Amino acid sequence: MNIIYTTIKVLWRLLKAGKTLLLTTIITISVILNIAQFTGGALAGIFDAAMKSTTGISSASSKNKAKSARLSKELFQIKSSIKTTTKKISRRSIARGVRIAAAGVTQTAGSWVPYLGTATGAAFIAYEAHDLCQSFNELHELQQLASLAETNNDYVFCGYDFNG
Repeated sequence: MNIIYTTIKVLWRLLKAGKTLLLTTIITISVILNIAQFTGGALAGIFDAAMKSTTGISSASSKNKAKSARLSKELFQIKSSIKTTTKKISRRSIARGVRIAAAGVTQTAGSWVPYLGTATGAAFIAYEAHDLCQSFNELHELQQLASLAETNNDYVFCGYDFNG
């Protein structure tokens, strides 16, 4: 009976020691992984700089950083161009609305005179057609700014070929 008791006691102590060893190992690995996570980027940067200076070959990460910086700069330029063009188009639209209202009043007032009414009506229609062409040109300008791909300037607006 004493042998069975001693065997169980030894096994119990081995289980306790194994449990302690397992928990200690897990905590140690966790700490090592956390340290590697926080210093890994810096170590990779140091290794990358050393590799580039000795061999002259850029790594993929440094190429990606350069490309990211270039794309960020291009995106900023595109955003500022769109903002500038949008403001310009807004100002033109307000001025165009005022001109159309003034032309409408003039056309209405001139329509009471027999031959002058027909002339003012034709002039008003021609002015609206010209205004429509200007709107198409502004929309084309916005389309060129908004697209990231190369744009084709082979457009014909209002029956006129602007290819020259």
